[in-house]
Parts: sequence; structure tokens; C-alpha cells
Amino acid sequence: MPSFDIRPYIQQTPAQVRQKIRTGQIDFPTAGMAAGYAQANLVILPQIYARDFREWIRQNPQACPLLETSQTTPE
Repeated sequence: MPSFDIRPYIQQTPAQVRQKIRTGQIDFPTAGMAAGYAQANLVILPQIYARDFREWIRQNPQACPLLETSQTTPE
């Protein structure tokens, strides 16, 4: 597995990192960049799977911390 040097980007702001991604200066994984900020992914699931996914997150808090949840009402 290749290794990437993120050290030059650790103290940059999220906006600075995003700009470098847009211009192609960063084309490798960004985990650990912009220290002090959370990097997150959005997961949208049908309600039928939400409980199982929440349980998986509870069992794997290091790999997948839960930052926020929301609920919608069926139409």
C-alpha cells in the first residue's frame, strides 16, 4: 500500500485543503489533514436499515464515529 505524506497539510484549514484538492495538488487520501476539524462522510439510509447501522456504529466507534443524526417523517 502506498504511503502519503500529509505533514504539509496538517496545519492548513479545511478551505485550504479543499482548494488544493480542486487544483489537483492533493490527489491522495486526506485523513489527518486540517488538524482540529472533523472529516466526515454522509450516510443516508432507508429507515429499515438505520437501526442496524446505528448498532454497527456503536460497536465500532473508532472506525465510524457518529457525529449527527436526523430523522424525517414519511411522506
